[in-house]
Amino acid sequence: MKIKLFRYELQKVFSSKLLIGLLIFLLLIHFFLTLYISTPEPWEATVEEVYQQYLADPLWFDSYFEELNTLADSGIYPYTFSGNEQYNDLMIFNIVSERSRYFADYDNRIEKIIASTNHNISDLKDYGYSESGGTVKTQVAQKEQYERLLQTLQIQNEYTKGYDIYLNNQTVCAFILLALTTVISFLYLHDDSVHFHIILQTTKNGRAVTACAKFLAGITLCVGITFAFSLATFAAVGLTTGYSSAFNAIQAFEEFARVPWTMTVWEYLGFHTILRLLAFAVYTCFLSVMGSLRLPYLLCYAGNALFAGVNGALFYRTYSGTVPVTRYLNLASMTDVCQLTGFYRAIPIGNTPVRCTVLLMTGCADICALCAGITVLAYSKNWSLFRGFKGRLRRFLNRV
Repeated sequence: MKIKLFRYELQKVFSSKLLIGLLIFLLLIHFFLTLYISTPEPWEATVEEVYQQYLADPLWFDSYFEELNTLADSGIYPYTFSGNEQYNDLMIFNIVSERSRYFADYDNRIEKIIASTNHNISDLKDYGYSESGGTVKTQVAQKEQYERLLQTLQIQNEYTKGYDIYLNNQTVCAFILLALTTVISFLYLHDDSVHFHIILQTTKNGRAVTACAKFLAGITLCVGITFAFSLATFAAVGLTTGYSSAFNAIQAFEEFARVPWTMTVWEYLGFHTILRLLAFAVYTCFLSVMGSLRLPYLLCYAGNALFAGVNGALFYRTYSGTVPVTRYLNLASMTDVCQLTGFYRAIPIGNTPVRCTVLLMTGCADICALCAGITVLAYSKNWSLFRGFKGRLRRFLNRV
């Protein structure tokens, strides 16, 4: 019976042509918008071609690059590779040289982080912080993590493309939130709009069991919607720029140079997806609570927008001085995974440093469990925050 109710809730969503049409419309808008914003610069194809030649024959590259630099007095450079004088050979070679230099200097970057952390540890001790305290231990954990990274990481020098654009795409989050708000609100409020909710409340399985079925259906739809929009993003970026090797270290992309773990691109993609899924699961649970209280569609949209806005304000606002822990301990940071994981971030709890990602994942699981309990209780007890307001409004209008 429970499986049948779960299937019924999913079927109810998929049988709504208007709702499915809206989801497809949002998916297409996002896909074409991503195609537009991920279009590479016109010289990127030439840079990739020259980069491949540089990897195959570095001596030829250095020789020709030196020859190009001797033409600085004339200011006239050939455009052999691009065929366009706007993108001359010196410009292309400068870009290739800068990108290849990143790989050569990578160890120095990490060593600077380690040196800076050692300096912080020394300063903390001078200020009277105990070595056994959480603040110093957090800095020590940061230093040790980057030392391990330096010892274990192996980056392959290659022309990297695609994954940085996909991972930094934030517009997809707005579309997923809009789609989730629409679908989850419909899941809970459709029965009430067709006056079927009253009948359900009188049946054997129409209360707690139905609430469980709705909640599980909502989480399932959350996973499906998140994957659908993520795959649309992945496909759009693939069509415009293509992808480099997924088996290289994620640190091969300069924007991810300070990621503190030894991870391949594929592993980081999986971690990125899990964090986003957990964040959207919490949004779904929040919507489930509002839906179980039978709030109108408009209030569900407004409530979720407010919830997302508060999290966004905590994460994206500009902080002066010491950044508070709330900067990263919120759902917006979980949807912007690149910033959250772009550096070693940990918080001392007692005398033990705990990574922000671990705290966030644990917190999301706890919030989802709490929301599940509230949803089942509110639905089974037939609570309605809006019902009393509607009655008072009707009586007021009748008096008027």
